[in-house]
Amino acid sequence: MWDVQTGRGSSEAGPSTLNNLAEIGSYQLEFFRLSQLTHDPVYHKAAQRVFDVMLDRNIPSKGSVYSVPGLYPVFLDIKTGKFINGKPNLGGGSDSFYEYLIKTWALSGFKLQRNIDMWKESMKGIKKYILSRGSDGRLYMGIGDDDGLDSISDTFTCFFPGTLALAARLLNDNETLSIAQELVDTCHNTFARMPTNIGPENFGYLPDGDDDSDLLNSQRSEIKKYGFYVDHPYYLMRPEAIESIFYLYRITGNEMYAEWIWKIWEGIKTNCAVDGGFAGLRDVRLGRRGGLLGKQESFVFSETFKYIYLTFAGADVMSLDDYVFSTEGHPFKRSIPFNGTF
Repeated sequence: MWDVQTGRGSSEAGPSTLNNLAEIGSYQLEFFRLSQLTHDPVYHKAAQRVFDVMLDRNIPSKGSVYSVPGLYPVFLDIKTGKFINGKPNLGGGSDSFYEYLIKTWALSGFKLQRNIDMWKESMKGIKKYILSRGSDGRLYMGIGDDDGLDSISDTFTCFFPGTLALAARLLNDNETLSIAQELVDTCHNTFARMPTNIGPENFGYLPDGDDDSDLLNSQRSEIKKYGFYVDHPYYLMRPEAIESIFYLYRITGNEMYAEWIWKIWEGIKTNCAVDGGFAGLRDVRLGRRGGLLGKQESFVFSETFKYIYLTFAGADVMSLDDYVFSTEGHPFKRSIPFNGTF
């Protein structure tokens, strides 16, 4: 956070020095562009110093909570730079850090070699520790490291198939595109299996071959019915799943993805539209009968509806060949050349 009166920064948690991976790793794109526009490298260098500290601290000998190569714990101390706790995952608190590795590389005209090296290292860890098959045969994103996998996921993780698809396009990597298609199918399934055509905030799954004895009866029942169980049933109209489906549609041209988004849009109109705007649902299994959440988040228009619109606007409207979208859905033109200096 930034205090406009004192000019000093502080943790969102007040006097705490705790921060998370996404917050320290989600301004590199913006600061790179700022350095391009001002011809002053100070902004880009400040953002990149975060990586210097992370790479230096994420080793056992530094006294930091160690993860695995390419993956990082969620929480760290901003004074010491040491990681504290939080198993690596692709959900809230981590998501956009991984997203910005590949996107900042793209915005630089593929010049920032460390970014792409970190992305490739992260992909190795994600494939080994984060991705797993569920009992329904689908590919899921869990929470994992050397200590094992927690088979729980949230809607934030559904940004990742889109980022993967973008990486596959930039790197001409068909294997990565196949993974993106599997993961976006899993995310879409959490929407399609609900009577509202709207997915829950959090969901869990049973890894293929695992015993279900630790699950509640209600969770077993939902896994049998849906392939997953609903953990947090509310819906805030978050953009991540729609965003990823948009990317897959733009990159593959498969009309199935546009149809998926239209179905979700119909679900939003039917269940969330109110006088003067839209409201989230308390339970996606019940729709309006379960009650509405009395607020409309800013990302509804800046991201969720933007990606719905762009799906049907034509591939030449903000083409992925010409623009990189920030984690908040802001388009950055890829036309400014970068030769290593500002």
